[in-house]
Amino acid sequence: MLDPLLTPLGETQCASLSAAFMYRPLITHLVSSPLRRTLYTTLLSFEDIILPPVDAGKKGIRVIALPEIQETSDLPCDTGSAVKVLADEFAAGKWADTVDLGFVGEGWNDKSISTRWAPTPRNLEKRSKEARRWLRSLAREWEEEREGVEGEKEAHIAVVTHGGLLHFLTEDWSGYEKHLGELFLRLDRIGLLLYHILSLLGSLGAAEMQGRDGKIHLGRELWTAWERVTNRLFRHWMAERRVAELHF
Repeated sequence: MLDPLLTPLGETQCASLSAAFMYRPLITHLVSSPLRRTLYTTLLSFEDIILPPVDAGKKGIRVIALPEIQETSDLPCDTGSAVKVLADEFAAGKWADTVDLGFVGEGWNDKSISTRWAPTPRNLEKRSKEARRWLRSLAREWEEEREGVEGEKEAHIAVVTHGGLLHFLTEDWSGYEKHLGELFLRLDRIGLLLYHILSLLGSLGAAEMQGRDGKIHLGRELWTAWERVTNRLFRHWMAERRVAELHF
């Protein structure tokens, strides 16, 4: 099935995530893969900050669709819809004007071997690097605009993407399985990866997970899950990396 929607179970999981995710008031940006299931995961999970109550006096946050963080494979379920189809879908109704498709160009869903979206290790590493650079730029520009303005000074970007792509985006191969993407942190089977991009390594490699004081900051509820992941971080790393190169 091409670019499927969320199942009823998926919608229920979004409601669970929305109820449990305590950091929504801090979010300054929402960035999503342009596949419909990730767009609707973002919309349903963060509805209260996308469509705030009229009496709240707040402007809603639009979801930025970023093709660089789309899923890795060229299977129909991992291939997105044409730009016009998405534009028409989010032009009216409840979610009208809530999704910014400005970065989604024609051909973003063409994963044939001659395109930049072909699911090869080189392409996946390249577009993940581009995504990290873009996210860093988004945060930096927002923070520069906030200089001299009262209120929050630090950008907090929530990124909704796919388990397979997260390995390339973070360069963390723990838990990778043949043909399968592993969600890093599980909350009712919804993957969460919380990190703030303050700076990147010299090679624009893995994003640093740190606050202004240089320390890693994760909510208490997520720390145990994060510990479980990091305890497995280097287990069979090289073997898993070779598997990734063979099967993507």
